[in-house]
This record gives sequence, C-alpha cells and structure tokens, in this order.
Amino acid sequence: MQIFRFIFKILLITFALSLFVGCGETSNKTRVTFLQVLGGKDRDKILQEMIRQFEQANPDIVVELQSVPWDQAHEKLVTMVATGSVPDVVEMADAWIGEFAAMGALESLEPHLAQWPYREAIKDVTWRAGRVYDNTFYAFPYGFYVKALFYRKDWFADKNLTPPATTDEFVHIAQAFTEPAKPRYGYSLRGGRGCFDMATYFMFVFNGSSAYFDEQGRSTFDQPGAIRGLQFFADLYKKHHVAPPDAINYGYNELVSAFYSGVTAMYINDPETIKTQLSHLGEGKFGTAALPVGPSGRRFIKLGYGSYSILRASENKEAAWRFIAFMNSPEMSTYWAKNNYMVPLTKTGEQDPYFQQEIFKPFFAQIAVPEDVYFPPYELPEYSAFFEAAHIDFQRLLLGEATAEQVAKKWAAELTAAKMRQNAKVD
Repeated sequence: MQIFRFIFKILLITFALSLFVGCGETSNKTRVTFLQVLGGKDRDKILQEMIRQFEQANPDIVVELQSVPWDQAHEKLVTMVATGSVPDVVEMADAWIGEFAAMGALESLEPHLAQWPYREAIKDVTWRAGRVYDNTFYAFPYGFYVKALFYRKDWFADKNLTPPATTDEFVHIAQAFTEPAKPRYGYSLRGGRGCFDMATYFMFVFNGSSAYFDEQGRSTFDQPGAIRGLQFFADLYKKHHVAPPDAINYGYNELVSAFYSGVTAMYINDPETIKTQLSHLGEGKFGTAALPVGPSGRRFIKLGYGSYSILRASENKEAAWRFIAFMNSPEMSTYWAKNNYMVPLTKTGEQDPYFQQEIFKPFFAQIAVPEDVYFPPYELPEYSAFFEAAHIDFQRLLLGEATAEQVAKKWAAELTAAKMRQNAKVD
C-alpha cells in the first residue's frame, strides 16, 4: 500500500513540475492581444489557423484572440480606449478610423512600413486607404470590399433576360420578377442599418460625381442630381414596389437570406456573400454583374476595407507590428482573402487562379479605373456615427414622413457641419 502512495506522490510532483515549466515557457513570451470586431464561428477558425502559423514562425510571441460580434464591437472598443485597457491590435473598421485617430488612440505605422519588405507587393490604393486621416498610416488594410450586383441566374434564364446595364433597365427587370402573390420580388432593398452605401451609390450616379464635398467644403448631397438619385432609390420601394414590404427593415442578413430563400431576384453587396449563396444555392443558380450605370453613363464604386491598427496605449508595439506584418504578407493576406471572399491586398493575390473565376470578375472590373473608385470621408471623426444613424432618415422617407429633398438636405447639412468643424480644428 505504501508503495502505491509513494508512486502517487511522485506522479503529483511530476505533474506540478510540468505545470510550473509550462507556465515558465509562456511567461517568457510576449503576449499580443488581438481584438476581432467581426467575430463569428467560421471567421474565428480562419484566424486561429493564421495565428497558429504566426506563433510557429515567431516562438517568442503568443497571440490572444478576443472576438466580439459586430453589433457590440464599437461600444466595446470605445470603452477600452476610455479606460486605457486596450488590446494591442484591433481589427479597425474603415468608418472608425477618423474617430479613433482623432482621439489619439492609434499608433502611426509609418516607421514600420518604411522597413517592411513587401511594400511593392501591395496595391497602390492601399496607401490612400491607410492614410485617410491626417495623411498618416494609422490602419493597414487587409483586403477590400467592392459591391456588385447578385442575380438569380436560373430565373433570368427562364425569362431570357440579362443583368441590367443601366438604372432604367434595373427598374424594368426588377418589375419583371415582382409577383407579390408568390411572394417574389425583383430586388432586396436594404432599408435598415447599412442602407446608406446604396443610397449614396444612386445619389452619385445620378449626380455624375462621387465627390462628397465641393471646393468650399460643402456637401454635394443637396445638389439636384443627388436628390434625384435618392428619390430613385426610395421609389424602388415606394413607387415601383419591387422590394418586399418588410425590406424597410432589411439589414445585412435579411438582404442576403431573401435572395437564397427565393423571395428576391437581385441584391447588391460585397463578394463575401458569395460564400453564403454557394452554401445555400450551390453553383450555377446565381451570378454577379457590374452595378447599373446612371444617367451620366458612369458608375462610382465605394472601396470599403477592414484593417489592422495598433493602439497607442499598447505596451507591446513591436510584437504587435510583427503580427500585422505577418498577417498582411503576400501569402497570408491571399489566404485571408480567399477564405473571406475579399478583393486581395496584394497585386499577386489578385492574379491568383482562384480569383480568375467568373464570379469574381465584376468586382475587379469595376475598380480597374481609378477615377471610378472613391472613399467616403472616413477622415471625419463624426462619420461613423452619421453612417450608423442614416437609416432612420431613410426609413422616414420610405414611410412618407419626409421627402427625398428633406432627407438629402438634412444629410448635407450634417456632413457640411462635420467638415467645417474638422477644418476649424486643423486650422
């Protein structure tokens, strides 16, 4: 009996020593905390694999992934910055860059980029995107979001129709698919949060310019063409009735699910939704096409992006940069783009055979002309809050509680005031 007790004690001591040694190994490593703001089961798995490869290549660093859902992310990050308890690296939404940079919360990445070996590999537009605030690289884009038209290929074939090339054709084709009794509608209009991107698309193509402000710093949203574009977008719901009645509350999920569930024939969104449609519809039932041009014969494409930023309060800035540099290296950034169905960060990534598939072509074709590509005024600290609240005004328009002119002028006044306040601070 005593021999068993002796063996048991030896095992306990061995186990305790192993724990002590393990703790010692971890304590000798630099811990980098990474806050992901678009948390989700599939996305977390992709990131965990990339983190595993980073830690394997950098054995002196361990990365702790903190993943939060999008709806909670902004408030959480604001609280972290206010309390000083910040992550080292944060996944920075494009609309937040001006807000957090103006707080002094973000570290400039310029010194690191000057020595980064892959500078020539990334697309030229990356420099514009990273330097939207004070011409300083506060956010390193990891890939780009470009909107295109998704359409039910099988339904179009049944009616012998092709994707609409103009806004007029867009209305006629949407009407051709609208049969409320089924129920089936031509278009998944987004009336809830996030509707602002599509509202501005139509405002710009009707106005013939993607400029948010004129030379005096006044918003262009109250110009006649912009008002006509906003009216056009609202009329898809109010006048032509080509969108489901509950589309007034559609957000991202409702927009996408109405399409794969057989309620709508078309919707407009980023390439990331290709993955969702493939999982529900499979190949061959849907396709993508360029957005319809406006009366001027042009389309203007917003370039959205997610990025990595280092928080100024981080105590592990060098290790944090090594993590970002690894994640945005040509090999890893292409891996990320493939798994998240994004436009890749690097020139070589875009040339990858994976992105030569027909389904991706409209996204790349639309950004081939630099003059057609624009960024919203991410440099404005107030832009994020403006973007998040815009759907309230748009829903009032859809409900007949406000006119297109009233909403457009309200938006113009708010953006102009934000621009003036920013200019006053700079001066």
